[in-house]
Amino acid sequence: MHDFFAPLVSKNATNIQRKELKDKTIEVCEKAVKLKKRMQRSKEGYAVTIFETKGTLYSNVESFADSICVENGASSEASDEIAYILFGGLGKHAKSTGAEKKSLVKAEVVLKQLDDGSTTGRSLFKRFRKA
Repeated sequence: MHDFFAPLVSKNATNIQRKELKDKTIEVCEKAVKLKKRMQRSKEGYAVTIFETKGTLYSNVESFADSICVENGASSEASDEIAYILFGGLGKHAKSTGAEKKSLVKAEVVLKQLDDGSTTGRSLFKRFRKA
């Protein structure tokens, strides 16, 4: 899997950064396997929340996502618009108890760089599907 994403890694990345990325990828995969097993045994309503990135404002999804960096820019140049999602999030909706949707693991997103300052909001959720 690491080799698949290798073309996306900056040529300027240090060996330490490459190792951190590889370690993070392995960690995510291991957590995903454990989580899948727990979700299969659970009677609760675990779900993957997918939101449209095009035009979505980060300020509208902060409870579901963490901003990791800015695409082609410094953190001081961050707009409020999401460029893309690095890692998805996980939510829980205990319908049996009437509880509201809860974010268990926030998505990690990259923000667009400021340009002319115009961003438009779009619908937060594209769909809500059972994991």
